[in-house]
Amino acid sequence: MKHLKSLLLLTLISTSTIALSQSKYIITYDKLEDNFSYEKVLYDHGRETFHTIKKPRLSFGDVVIVRAKNTNEFVFDMKLSERYIKKDNENSASRLLSGFSPMLGGLAGRLGGAVSEFSEIASYPPDPIYGSRGDEALSESELFNVELNKKTVKAYEIAKLGVAELRTLQENTAIIYAEDKTLDEIKLEFGRFTERFDMKGLIDQVDELNNLLSDIDQKLVGSDYDLEGEVNSEIKALRKSINKLNEEFNDEENPITENLFDDIQSELENADFEIQHIAVAQSNGYNGAGTLEDINEIEYSIQFEKLVEDEEDSYGYSAGSYKFDNTQMIRKVKIKTDRPNLPQWSTGIVFVTPFSGTPVYAVARSEWDDSLLVSSTSDKSLLFSIATNIMYEFNINSPVLPHVSGGMALGILDENNRRVSFLLGGGFRFSAFSFLSVNAGISFTQSNVLREEYQEDTWFEVGDNLDDQWGDFDADNLYDIKFKPGYYFGLNIHF
Repeated sequence: MKHLKSLLLLTLISTSTIALSQSKYIITYDKLEDNFSYEKVLYDHGRETFHTIKKPRLSFGDVVIVRAKNTNEFVFDMKLSERYIKKDNENSASRLLSGFSPMLGGLAGRLGGAVSEFSEIASYPPDPIYGSRGDEALSESELFNVELNKKTVKAYEIAKLGVAELRTLQENTAIIYAEDKTLDEIKLEFGRFTERFDMKGLIDQVDELNNLLSDIDQKLVGSDYDLEGEVNSEIKALRKSINKLNEEFNDEENPITENLFDDIQSELENADFEIQHIAVAQSNGYNGAGTLEDINEIEYSIQFEKLVEDEEDSYGYSAGSYKFDNTQMIRKVKIKTDRPNLPQWSTGIVFVTPFSGTPVYAVARSEWDDSLLVSSTSDKSLLFSIATNIMYEFNINSPVLPHVSGGMALGILDENNRRVSFLLGGGFRFSAFSFLSVNAGISFTQSNVLREEYQEDTWFEVGDNLDDQWGDFDADNLYDIKFKPGYYFGLNIHF
């Protein structure tokens, strides 16, 4: 009896541990190769190890990491949505978002703006005023205009050189946003470019333009001379372009400075071009209480969104300079699920009998009631019982679902002989008709066994130990209660 209880307790603990165990899988989408790969995470002495598998099968509570690699995180964000595929309907899950590097987010736009302003200055070269007249033939007012005109001509010459360098910078930093290259390829190409480009020289040209504009403004302050219309227009256009150029180069959060390359390389070092989301294999509805009951597949949808410039509202304000707004690509993968492997309770009817049959004893007394003769026969009839079981069902995709079970049963037909049986076995049910299952196995059935000090078919003296508390003979004192091994079969009802 003691060993039987230990065995049943061990079976219950083992099946519960297996049922509640949690697996961890990684689903990786390679954006360059356009394919999926799958890994299972195992633990070896507390350290994670990764094992490539064909495709996982998800059970309730499994952790799923959906990852996109070779995905330029300076260009794309990734959203993940889940769809639960049932036999007759579908559900949706909420979406997740990830962050983005603000430094590189606006770099392309700022460089584009700087190129535009450099080009504006260099596009319309100022003509020298007053033709070929020498300085000695010019008045002081005309000489003043000539001097300012020369400064706008010099600004044009600086801008003409600067626009070529700035376009080179723009073209080569565009490699950062390449969608068809790995992170290592981008690092290599960008590193080669930084070795040959004079970033300080470009910054010096911007400073020189600002110095020219400062000189012009200083000469205009307190001047009594009138500006020629053409010179005045040139100065206004130059001032407008340089002010806009300063806005691009002197952004409060991310200015374009001599340290630009260091900042970009730091961002590249911190990047891994992998974007991932973590999900747990569970449903989101009340049907099934969060388990995967009746769910055949989970479809993971990876949505790539590209960085676009944020639109201003009617007041000219925007929450941020850039946002992820336009879907560029969607990739989906369907993963099969296993039915929940949680222990289940069931009740039903079973027929139980020991292998050797149930001993039925007959007791005869001597004429003087001082001796007894005990004889027995074996009753091999089936005992009709009501049973309750805890069941562990195996996770397989099949019309037939096998299980193992342990429980107990109570005979109910004979109210004077309601014997208890412990059950250990297994069975199956059909997925199309899941309320009933067939069950069979080994039983240990309560039986009365004649005590060892008495022998069958032999007269023995009636002692006081056979009397009840009132001093009357009690035949039950002839027997010990033992559990005899046997077999059982029956039907279980699943609620």
